[in-house]
Amino acid sequence: DVTQADTHAQKIRSMGAAGFVYQDGAIYRVFAAAYRDAESLEKVQGQVRTDGFEATPYITDQNSVHITLKGDENAVKALEEAIELMNKIPIELSSLSLAFDKEEIDETELESSLKSLQKDLEQAKAALQRINQDSIASITHVLENDEKHISTFLQEHDSISRTNAGELKLLQLRCIADYIQFFERK
Repeated sequence: DVTQADTHAQKIRSMGAAGFVYQDGAIYRVFAAAYRDAESLEKVQGQVRTDGFEATPYITDQNSVHITLKGDENAVKALEEAIELMNKIPIELSSLSLAFDKEEIDETELESSLKSLQKDLEQAKAALQRINQDSIASITHVLENDEKHISTFLQEHDSISRTNAGELKLLQLRCIADYIQFFERK
């Protein structure tokens, strides 16, 4: 149930992980982190099991998306760029989270990268709003949510530190969840 999932999420957050609750139909899943490579996943999966949690990977794969757009060349270009950005955000946040965990980037570089992503999202949203077609509303929604998540993270953390690593993973998983929900829409 959701109460039990929230309790597990809090415990995972106290360990420095994301503790993100994702509703998958009637099931509530608690995510500790997201990884793009099997080696990182297996390392964390072992760590989580050692701490007494069941650790089953939840693997996502995007479905094909077909969008019909009637408009000029600028509208098509804006839509293509928005879709590329929508695909880029989860990947970029995963890379930033891993680099931050491994101390390959510092707090200033992380903040600069997040602000750059936020700016890209704002520009893409503005371009899509000029198109103003119902067929792209769901893409605009994902971009708006991602921009809101990043903006909130930056506002809540005037100064980013290593103690924010778990919250960075939570930001990453919020954006990934938006992405998954977009591709799971029927």
